[in-house]
This record gives sequence, C-alpha cells and structure tokens, in this order.
Amino acid sequence: MRSAVAFGLWLAASVAGAHPFDADFYSSRALVKAGPDGVSVVVAVEVPTQRILGQFLELYGDPNQIDESSDALFRQRQFDRLSRELRLRVGGRRAAGEWRPVPGEANGRGTDTFFLYLMEFVPKDPATLRAERLDLRIDMEVFPREFIYLSAEVGAEAPWAVISNSAEPILAATDDELFDPETGRWSVDPRLRRLKLVLERSEAP
Repeated sequence: MRSAVAFGLWLAASVAGAHPFDADFYSSRALVKAGPDGVSVVVAVEVPTQRILGQFLELYGDPNQIDESSDALFRQRQFDRLSRELRLRVGGRRAAGEWRPVPGEANGRGTDTFFLYLMEFVPKDPATLRAERLDLRIDMEVFPREFIYLSAEVGAEAPWAVISNSAEPILAATDDELFDPETGRWSVDPRLRRLKLVLERSEAP
C-alpha cells in the first residue's frame, strides 16, 4: 500500500493553488502519481463559491437554517454527482471500482472564491493499478455544460516511467496567459476531458 504521508504531501502540493483565472469559472485537474506502491488517480474539481451557494439555497432556502446535518448532506450530494461524472478505463475497459472523496475535513469545503472537491479512484482489485504496463484513460465529464479550465499533472518515480501523456502537447501549446507558477499550465481544450496515459514499470536491476 502506498505511503499515506508521502501521497498526502504530494497531493497537497499539487492542489495548493486554485486555477489563477476568473472566479466565476469551474476547473478540473487530473493528478496521477506512479510510485513503488502503485498508481494513484485523483481528480480535483473547483466550483465557484457563488454557484455552490446558489445550489444550496435552491435545496434548503434560508441560509440561516444551515446546520451540520444539511451541510454534510449537501457535501455528499456533490461527491455523489462527481463520482458519476468520472470514469477510469484500463486497457480500453472500464475499471472495476469507484470514485471516492479523498479523506479529509477540507475536502468539499470552500473559500470566498472556490469550493474544492478531491475524488480518488479506488479499484476493486488493487492489482488493477499495479500491472507492469498501464494504458489508462481518465474521463472527466464534470459539469459538461459549463465553461471549464482543464489541466493535468502526471508524476512517476522509479520503477515507473511515463511513456505517453495526451495532455502534454495540449498544455504545451497554450498561451502564457494560461500559465500559473503554482499550478502549471491550463487550457480550455475539451480534449483534456479525456486524458490518455501509458505508464510502464521496469524490473529492479
């Protein structure tokens, strides 16, 4: 099993900054990490705070009536929606497993600009993401009718190597205006909603 501490530090660094653009827009970012313990697949989604407040008021009305129970129920509704709008394919087939919220009280919480949701794919069989060669496709169909900024970060440590990454040429071609020192390059190209990766694991010498 992966080191929870190491994964947590990498994940925190990867999503430390929101997308650096207009706070009225959504974002979705794939975060894939390959290491000695296997491959982790996470998708970070940012929803504008004003949109969240609007959805909450539609459901519960008076904001003064918000309590711990209604807040927890609303967060779970958001997680459930995202789990339905995310898919992982391995070797061309939909992987058995489910998308779950990354544990943590900050997940599903917000600031005055964005609410951040972190979803991780948990395979039914852990061996699914430990094969020597992985042909992955991550489908991010979150908020399909909204204008959305998209990005991806793929990291690999020995014994893994990234053989191909469909996001690289798309992000490399984006304008410098869509670059942020903390979170890297972003794009509005819808091809990023389907991230295709090939990862290979080499045997120890």
